[in-house]
Amino acid sequence: MSDEPRFPPNLVMLVSIVAVSTASILIRWSDATAVIIAMYRIIISVVMLLPSFIRHDGVAKLRKQGARDILGLIGVGVVLAIHFASWITSLDMTSVASSVVFVHIDPIFVALVSHFFLKERINGRVLAGIVISLVGVMIIALGDAGASEVSLMGDLLALVGGLMLGIYLLGGRMFRRDLDLTTYVVPVYSSAAVVLILMSLFTGAPVIGYASRDYILFFLIALVPMIFGHTLYNWALRYVSAPVVSVSLLGEPVRYDGRGLGIDDPTLLRWRKEGRLVSICPEVAGGLPVPRERAEILGGDGNAVLAGTARVVNRSGEDITASFIKGAENALETARLKNVGIAILTAKSPSCGSSMIYDGRFSGVRRPGAGVTTALLEQNGIRVFSQHLILEAATRLARMEESQTGG
Repeated sequence: MSDEPRFPPNLVMLVSIVAVSTASILIRWSDATAVIIAMYRIIISVVMLLPSFIRHDGVAKLRKQGARDILGLIGVGVVLAIHFASWITSLDMTSVASSVVFVHIDPIFVALVSHFFLKERINGRVLAGIVISLVGVMIIALGDAGASEVSLMGDLLALVGGLMLGIYLLGGRMFRRDLDLTTYVVPVYSSAAVVLILMSLFTGAPVIGYASRDYILFFLIALVPMIFGHTLYNWALRYVSAPVVSVSLLGEPVRYDGRGLGIDDPTLLRWRKEGRLVSICPEVAGGLPVPRERAEILGGDGNAVLAGTARVVNRSGEDITASFIKGAENALETARLKNVGIAILTAKSPSCGSSMIYDGRFSGVRRPGAGVTTALLEQNGIRVFSQHLILEAATRLARMEESQTGG
């Protein structure tokens, strides 16, 4: 599967956002129940995408995936079904404005998941945004509670839809790095369709017998917000990249001595302001405390550690290799989830060093080599730069983005 996008990803994402925004209007025009609208939306979308799925050997590609991945795709489909059923139901119980606000609380959910489970620290601005958003949500909810219990229930259903949307998007970031578009969306949409069919049968909603106007709306809802919305967004998820930066470079006190470097570079500051940085500290993610004893690689570099021919030890001689490998694997997982293209990591670190590391004798002597995290990232196609090569890193990222957007 080629990594070169045929269309500018940022433009595709813009089109998908505009397309998705039409959903609430089209849904309100239909007289069918929420589950029926969601069911037809998904079924028609699957029918549209099935020829491409078959033409690109989707079944054969799925067979190559492990049972765990197949179950994961089914799980994402179940989540998508719950998202549609809860959100579309909310549109009949509260205002479109309230419903859209609540269902798009997913960035808050994703940020919290990233902070607590992916070890990506939330900075002050993101935290402030989350607080402001939650206050706004509470104000809307209290206003709707004063209007009627039905409106409040609609808000709660939209909120459930927002949480499910967040899980759905996180799932897309995970699976889309290894699967092409139709091999990902057809199993997910098909699983969602099965769930929605079962919901329709359980609720006793009539599956057929609707007016021609409703069937036209079902088709438009599938074509515009689903194919040109969700599906195009899923396509773009594979190509949106971001730089990953060592937490210590941002001034966070996570180094072995309890300090941070605090690199005051204008490019880093700009990326941070734009919300493009993904911050990591592999050693802390691997379970090591702050502060901690100084560590060095004994018998090789990070590549040798990953190959099992070298060890990471601290000054007391304790073997802490497992923590360094765990932290490196955590960093790689985070990088993949965020579609990271480059990394800027702390020079000379046994985790993050990109060209020079200490020789393992705690004598202050340096030698060529990469840290454990750097080695694992570069083995997986993510180029690593030190904090002294931020200009080169920015140039590399710009070239990547130019190729993605057709430059």
